Parts: sequence; structure tokens; C-alpha cells
Amino acid sequence: MLHQMATMCISRWFCMMCVCIFSHQFLIGLSVYISVRLSSALIEQGLGSQDVNIYVLIYILLMVLPYLPGYFADYCKIRWESSALADFWSEKAGVYQTAPSAYKLGFYTAQVRDVYGRFTQFFQYGLSSLLNFSFSLAMIGIYIDGRFLLAILITIVLVFIVSRQTNQPMTRLSENESRQTSSLTHHLKEIHPNAISGNVINRQCWQNRVLKHIRRFCRARNTHAGFQSGVFLLSSLFSLLPTSGLIAWLILTPETSDAVLLAVVINLTRIYHLIGSINDVIEIVLSLPSVQGLLNTLREFDRVEAPSSSMRLSQIEVNHQSAAQFALSGIRQGRYRIRGKNGSGKTTFLRQLEREQDILYFNPARRVDWPWPADSGLSDGQYSRRCLEWLLTETDRPLALDEWDAFLDVTNREQFNQLIEAQSCRRVILEVRQTDSADMVVS
Repeated sequence: MLHQMATMCISRWFCMMCVCIFSHQFLIGLSVYISVRLSSALIEQGLGSQDVNIYVLIYILLMVLPYLPGYFADYCKIRWESSALADFWSEKAGVYQTAPSAYKLGFYTAQVRDVYGRFTQFFQYGLSSLLNFSFSLAMIGIYIDGRFLLAILITIVLVFIVSRQTNQPMTRLSENESRQTSSLTHHLKEIHPNAISGNVINRQCWQNRVLKHIRRFCRARNTHAGFQSGVFLLSSLFSLLPTSGLIAWLILTPETSDAVLLAVVINLTRIYHLIGSINDVIEIVLSLPSVQGLLNTLREFDRVEAPSSSMRLSQIEVNHQSAAQFALSGIRQGRYRIRGKNGSGKTTFLRQLEREQDILYFNPARRVDWPWPADSGLSDGQYSRRCLEWLLTETDRPLALDEWDAFLDVTNREQFNQLIEAQSCRRVILEVRQTDSADMVVS
């Protein structure tokens, strides 16, 4: 977790955000000190004195100035989050290509934005609350009454006990929610092919399958939120009771000096704001397992996948001659047709070649990106024509054409058949077609 956090925090926008947050909270803490000096000056010199007027002006200034670095910290947080997302999407694309999975797809396309957004928000909010709590507590404890420090210490001990008891369950619930979200995202993405390309049965099957994942997602999210809310409620009681009891005792006891009583009254709102900061810090500490669970999902893209075992080939014939294995370097330029029964592995064989050898794979059934602007208005036949024309005229590498003529009419099929025949004199072209003649058989 620390390594993942450190990696994300290597950014100039992160550093600028931290500087702004520190400036923001330092000015707020300084305003507490000035309010104490103001209360002392009021008691000693009364209203209208020069010192009181100066302290009033400084206090008002310190109530306004913190907004400037505070707003800029929000902007830096957004820039930091955007930079981290851009780095992740560009770096992890290769990881997904080598080891695709439904979970990784859902995480890569949507879930990672939630993880990074929640982490940056957690860090900004956490650092701001921690500094606010620390500066304000130091000023109140030193210049008003040191017993506030004891009240906070009691709260910390109680919260530490709660945190120890809830750490592992919170992490597990967070990980489960993240995984269910990614899985749901993956299945929701299938709405387009089922709604546009499928029939009423396809759409109904998709809807039934998605409903199951929606229920799992809602159950995981509600369980995590319910457990977290219960823990936060318990911790809030632990933070309110000790400090509130001390405030009531200071106000009601006759032993409290006028200066302390005036300082407490002036800073009463700020003291309860301090209690709010305590709650924020407590929630941050108790949320660490949830954040850890979110960051653990990033490990899916750091794991080194074991290399997949080589595909088992049997009864291979090249030009009607038995061959123990197949390699592009072992055959001369020409046009080779791959045949086999349905399910024998023809497409799998071509995809394996595309991953392991220098060959370009094409299947018109799936629309992918090409070096020209995407045009969703193209029919399947027009899309096939444009892709084939570009592959045959703009490239010189070996080609693996999987059912390339599936969407072409007779005229276009004959035209590209002649073009492929001409290109086969200069390079290797492998084909999967539903025809009778064959140069190579894979089973």
C-alpha cells in the first residue's frame, strides 16, 4: 500500500496541493492564537485600545486569507488526479493486452477513476483535517487550557481500540465492493452489442445476467457502507464526550479564570469545529482499511502473469505435407488457407501467431481502431472493404485474414480475392475461409 501511495504522490501538483493545504491550515491555527491574544487584550486594556484594534484587524484578515490557498488546493488536487489517471491508462494498456480479464476490463475502463478520485479526495481531506486538528489543538491546549490535550488523548485511545477491531473486516468489505463494481461495469458494457446487434432473446439474457451482478454490487456496497457508518457513529461518540464534558466543566466551575472563560466562549465555535476535525481525523484513520482495499485492486495490474502454455497443435499439414510445428519463417511468400472443423482452433491459432510472430491479424466481425478517423456510419461491408484495402496497400508484413469476406458481396469478394492473390507474391497471407481448397490444415 505504501509503495502504491508513494508512486501516485510523485507529482508536482501533489506537492503544490500539500503546500496550499499547509498554508490554509496554518493561517487557521494562527487565528486561534490571535483570538486568545485578543481576549487577553480586552480584559487588560478594554475596548478601543490600540492593541485590541490591531488584533481585531489581524483576526478578520486571518479569517479571510485561508480561502485563497484552500481553493487553489482543490484545483491542484484535480490536476494531480488527472495526471495520475493519464499515467495509469497509458502504462497499463500493455498489461491488459498480455493478460485480459473481465475484472481488469471493468477496472481499467471505469473503476480506476473511482479509486483514484477517492484516494486523492481522501489524501487532500485527510491532510487538511489532520493539520487543522493539530494546529488548532496546539493553540487551544497551550493558550487556553492544557486539559484539552488530555481529553483528546482519551479519545485517541478509544478510537485506537475501535480501529484495531475493525481494520481487517473493513479491508475485506472494501475489496469486495471494488471487485463487484468492476465486474458490473464489464457486464454493463455489453449492452451495446446485445441491444443493437442481438435479438429480443439476446437482450433478455443480457438483462438477466446484469441483474444478478447489480444485486451483488448493491449487496456489497450496502454491507460496506453499513459497517463503516456504524464504526463512524461509535467513534464520533468517543470524540464528543470527553471534550464536551471538559467544556461544560470549565464553564460551570467557579474556579475557571476570566481570561480562560472568555477565551473558551470566544472560541466555543472553533472548539466544536476542532471536535469536528477530530471526527474527520478519526474517520480518516478508520477509512484507511477501505482505502487499502481500493489500492489493493491496483495490484491486479502489477502481477506478473505466468506465460500461457503453448497451444497444442496436431495433424498439421503444410502444402499437404505433415509438419511438427509451424513458423512463418519456415514458409515462402504465398497464399495459405487454414481449414479445420468448427472449434478446432483456427482463430485461436491465428491470434497465437499474431502474439508470437510478426503478423497482422484481421477479422471484420469486431470493429477496432485504425489509422483513420472512426466512422460509425459504415456498413459491415464498407468497413471490411476499407480495412482490407488499407492492409493490402499500406503494409508489407504477413497477414492473417480471418473470414475476411464474411460481409462482402460477390463483386467485392472477387475484387479483393484478386488483390490478395497479387499480394501473395510478395508476402505470406494466411486465410480462414469457408471454402473447400486448402494448403494448410489445423486441427
